[in-house]
Amino acid sequence: MEYLINKTLILKTDHEHAGLYKWSLRERDDKGIESDSDWVPFWWSFVFEATSLEAINVIEVELDRRSDKSCATSRRRIRGKFATGWTSEDGSVERQVSFEIFGTGREIRYFALDIYQADDSEQKIRQELDDDALNKGEESCHLSAFPSYESEGPELTREIAPDHAGFEVFLKRERFAELISLIEKRSIDSVVLTVRHVNGVYAHWTPTIVTRHARLLTKENEIEIADGVDIEVPRIGQVGEFNLTFTTRTKLLNQRTPTQEGEQDEARNDGLTDQHEYLRSQALERLTQPTKRSLSERDHSNVKNIVLLILAGLLILGFLTDP
Repeated sequence: MEYLINKTLILKTDHEHAGLYKWSLRERDDKGIESDSDWVPFWWSFVFEATSLEAINVIEVELDRRSDKSCATSRRRIRGKFATGWTSEDGSVERQVSFEIFGTGREIRYFALDIYQADDSEQKIRQELDDDALNKGEESCHLSAFPSYESEGPELTREIAPDHAGFEVFLKRERFAELISLIEKRSIDSVVLTVRHVNGVYAHWTPTIVTRHARLLTKENEIEIADGVDIEVPRIGQVGEFNLTFTTRTKLLNQRTPTQEGEQDEARNDGLTDQHEYLRSQALERLTQPTKRSLSERDHSNVKNIVLLILAGLLILGFLTDP
């Protein structure tokens, strides 16, 4: 089996950024050309979102040749396929990261996730991970990866396996059974895995807590270390912190889309405008009523005076014309 790795690694301790980090990794190709990009351990968080999830039940029957009796065993496992980042409410994907295994130049687009019952895990898995917490039946998370490799298939054909990266999560019996039940009932709408303090993950130095590019250091990667340098270079394995979020969504009767909310706000504003216009007209009418009333009284007084003048004129005319 031949791993398809194109570059080796160099541990650098002499660089111009000694105040920021004490050592770094650089890649060097088969022509001896060294990259000028420094990769340092990145201990902040990464987010992954499930694209598929399934509950697997395996039943194995073996024949005991000494007793000529069969023995059946069963195992349960949750398996998922995850992509980097998470989907926000508006459909955009946040915090996507481009992952590669050192020396390959190939992006890992999906991560596998296998969830086991911590106190009933396969012995083979325990031996491969060699973790004290797992051996004690405690909950834990691990990152595993290996580069693409070329091998001979069952029919003596040339086969190339892709780069692989994935997480193994071990949960207590009660928690594991609860998740199995949710998956079998199809009661899960989204799953998000957040990991932090992951051994063997490297990125360019940054003053922030996020990165867009990351490298994985596997046991298959060779590192050239100068004589006299005593530095333990972390490789992938233990995950210091992890969070698994399973979400179930329920559609409510009063759900609103952004368009509907905008239309309702506009209608509400129109209603307030109409109300303001009504109150304004009422105020104007009240202000003009005294003026109208005073004009009416003045007109009545003028008419009365005119009538009196006419009567007085008639009386005078009568006296003048009387013989």
